[in-house]
Amino acid sequence: MYRFLSFYLLFFLMVSCLSPDDIEQENFDTEIQQLQTLKKDYPNFEQAIDQTISEKKAAWLEAKTIVIDTTRQKAFRAIIGTDKKANYSSRLRYIDGLKNSLVQSFAQTQQVAVVNTITKVDRILQQEGLTTNAQLDSLTLEAVDILEKKYKELSTSNE
Repeated sequence: MYRFLSFYLLFFLMVSCLSPDDIEQENFDTEIQQLQTLKKDYPNFEQAIDQTISEKKAAWLEAKTIVIDTTRQKAFRAIIGTDKKANYSSRLRYIDGLKNSLVQSFAQTQQVAVVNTITKVDRILQQEGLTTNAQLDSLTLEAVDILEKKYKELSTSNE
């Protein structure tokens, strides 16, 4: 039992010793890994995702040079982007979550509507020739709109 407690005490001490910069670096690394995963899930977005990764890395390096801690932390958080619908890369993760929510909530009672909606969104997201962030923003906003409307519609019809 003492080993168990000492392990958790050691873990707690290690975590509490991380600087805010270390924590933001971990968040940034996670963000880049998620973008790499999106490239695999959405190969037609690869060029734009690569551009986003390059821009985020360049902005990150620039933010690391900021001397004032609070200003640097704000810059880090802005680069990571915590708003789930702030940009197409965040929206793609949000879309995946919405699709999962539709399936989990309504697959048994509204199977046809769920399948049709997800198929429609997948067709939209599989368009070829999308190279600019503006194109991807528009496309993912359309997909989010479709999924959110269908989720709301099915939620109200089940009440």
